[in-house]
Amino acid sequence: MHRSRDRHGLIVHQCRRRGPVMLALGGYRSNMKSILLTLLLLCLLAGAAFAQQALPRFEDYQVPVYHGATRPPKWARHIDGVWRDNLNKLVEPPQVNFAGKYCIAVHSCGTGCRYYTLTDLSSGRDLKVLDRFAAAEPPPKTRDGHLNWPIDSGN
Repeated sequence: MHRSRDRHGLIVHQCRRRGPVMLALGGYRSNMKSILLTLLLLCLLAGAAFAQQALPRFEDYQVPVYHGATRPPKWARHIDGVWRDNLNKLVEPPQVNFAGKYCIAVHSCGTGCRYYTLTDLSSGRDLKVLDRFAAAEPPPKTRDGHLNWPIDSGN
């Protein structure tokens, strides 16, 4: 077997029976790497461009903000300059902080326990959609065995 280089600088093995055989060394291997890297880069750029267009933006979902008189939630009480919930825990004052007219409030029901309420401040109506996001599992109980959840207002 005889070795030589062709006009591209590739190693060519001269075999007496079969003729020249080029090995994938040097030029072909580096060309294949550059082609694969280019394809990978194109795929990443195309994916990033698609992801930028597909992501929702807050500007696309604007809602009018309610500026009328707000009705406090049934669970909230304003006592001596502070707001308290139905478990007598301190809470933030109810104000519009979600979707133009709703208030999402965080309540504490003890160490490591919290629950959330969603209130429509234009009507004062409490919605039960956030009840499933309470942090305590199973629900905490008081010493006398009662569940330590907010009092159901009948809604």
